[in-house]
Amino acid sequence: ELRGHRADAMAVVATPDGRQLVSGDWGGTCRIWDAGAGDVVTLRVPSAATMVVRSGRFVYDPAGAAIIGGCSVSQVNVWALRDPTAPARQAACGRLASSLARTGDGRLLLLGLDSGVLAVMDARSFEIGDTLALHAGPIHGVARHPDGRRLATAGEDGRLLVRELATDGSLGRATGAADSVGGALRDLEFAPDGAQLAGAGADSCVYLWDWPLTAPPRALRGHGGAVLDVCFDPTGPRLASTGVDGWVRVWSLPEGRPAAAREVGPHNCGTIAWSGDGQRIAVAGIDGAVRLLQADSLRELVGLRGHIARVVALAFVADDSLLVSSSRDGTVRVWAAPPAAPQGSGSEPAQRR
Repeated sequence: ELRGHRADAMAVVATPDGRQLVSGDWGGTCRIWDAGAGDVVTLRVPSAATMVVRSGRFVYDPAGAAIIGGCSVSQVNVWALRDPTAPARQAACGRLASSLARTGDGRLLLLGLDSGVLAVMDARSFEIGDTLALHAGPIHGVARHPDGRRLATAGEDGRLLVRELATDGSLGRATGAADSVGGALRDLEFAPDGAQLAGAGADSCVYLWDWPLTAPPRALRGHGGAVLDVCFDPTGPRLASTGVDGWVRVWSLPEGRPAAAREVGPHNCGTIAWSGDGQRIAVAGIDGAVRLLQADSLRELVGLRGHIARVVALAFVADDSLLVSSSRDGTVRVWAAPPAAPQGSGSEPAQRR
C-alpha cells in the first residue's frame, strides 16, 4: 500500500520501464513512486488551481522522459523527468480537458476539452498548435487510430467524428462522422488492429463501429443502464464492458456476440483493465474492492480488498505480474496478479442474465 495522498487518488500509470508509478489526486498533488520500494517524489501544481485528473490517466512519452497529464480545472500540466528525483514542471495548457491521448511516436498530445474543442499540443515544446471546435459539449473520448493518421472524438453530444492528423500536428479534413447515438458517449477505444471502434453509451448500449465508418454502428445490448467503460482484448477479437447495472460483459468480435457475463454488483463495477496477455480482466468500483477475473469464463480468480472508497483507475504493470489501483480514499495499491487457471481446470461458468 502506497500512502501519501491527502485527497482522492484519481489516476495511476506505470512508467514505460515499469520501475515507477505515477498517481494524481483531487487535491492538487502528483506523486511518483518507486514500484519496488515505495519511495516517493511529490509534484504539486504551483497555482491556485486544484489539479483534477478528469481523464483518469496520465500519458508518458515513449522514452519515459516526461509526464503529460494532471488535467486540472484550468490546465494540463507537464513535468520533465531529466532528473527523476526532481521533476521540473515544464508547461501548462490553460484549458479544461476531459480526455487526452498521444500519437504513437509521442510527439503530439491530443486534448479533448470541456468546451468541445480538440487541441493538439507539441510534447517537446509544450505549445498548443491546431485547435478545432468539434462537439457541442465536453469531449469525453479521444482515440488515435493505430495507423497514426486519423483520430476519432466523441462526447456529451453523442456524436462520433473522425479527422485526419498530419505528422506535423495539424488537423486535416473530416473523413468520417456518425449520427448521434441515444445518449452521451463516455469512452472511446480502437481495437489493436484498428478494424473496429467501441464507445460506451450512456443509453445502456455498447456501440461498435466497423472501420472505416461505412455503416451505422452495432448497438450491443445487455447492460441495464449506462455503460461506464470499454476495453479491447490486446491479444484477440474480444471486447469487455462494464455498466452501472453491476455486470461485466465480454463480447466476441467482429460481430459483437455475447461471449460471457458476470454480475459483480452495482457498487463493484466501474473501471476495467485487460491484462497484456489477454487472460485476465480486472474490475473495480464504488465499494473499493478489486476483482481479478479469468477472461474466458469471468470466473473470479481473487478478490483484492483494502481500499475503503471508490477505485477509479486500474493498470497491469511489470509484465502483467502486478496490478495497480488508485482510489478516492487517497491510496494507491500494488497487488500481485495471479495467472489465469488453465482451461478445463474446473473453473465455474460465467453468470448470465
